[in-house]
Amino acid sequence: MKNSILITFIISILTVSCDSQKQEFTSLFNGKDLTNWTLQKPGSFEVIDGELITRSSGSGTDIWSEKTYSNFILQLEFLLSDVGNSGVFIRRDPGVPETGFEVQLLAPWTPWRDDLHCTGSLYGHVAVTNRPDETTGKWYKMEIRCDRNIVSVSVNDQVTTIADIDTVKTLAGKP
Repeated sequence: MKNSILITFIISILTVSCDSQKQEFTSLFNGKDLTNWTLQKPGSFEVIDGELITRSSGSGTDIWSEKTYSNFILQLEFLLSDVGNSGVFIRRDPGVPETGFEVQLLAPWTPWRDDLHCTGSLYGHVAVTNRPDETTGKWYKMEIRCDRNIVSVSVNDQVTTIADIDTVKTLAGKP
């Protein structure tokens, strides 16, 4: 069975200017094409009607912004298909996948979907403390905040996970 996933991201990122402490969001996705994005596998993502879509499965289908960020607020909207299984890697060097970690996006199709491996968790590292709705075919808002060693994840304005990565043994050595 081919696992397909429909994820559409409306993506923006908050950047903070250290000089003025002025905060402003920058859109990472223009809704037209894949400008400013790099695909690991050509054709694994496409833009259809202003939405970023993938139906790819397996490894080698990653997409990442050409610009790097350290401390940020990432906002996106997503929709998962019935067998959706994806995630948002953060603080990851595309050339060295094991450097970062993943905020999970997972539809309820799998029986192995515990609080450590469900939507909003830091996959395999930090379980959710507030499990979000994972109904497929619905749009959700996600916000990922990375402020130095503190990572927080919210789904539909409800915090699912907060972690001090310096205190999580399995995240030792991660950026």
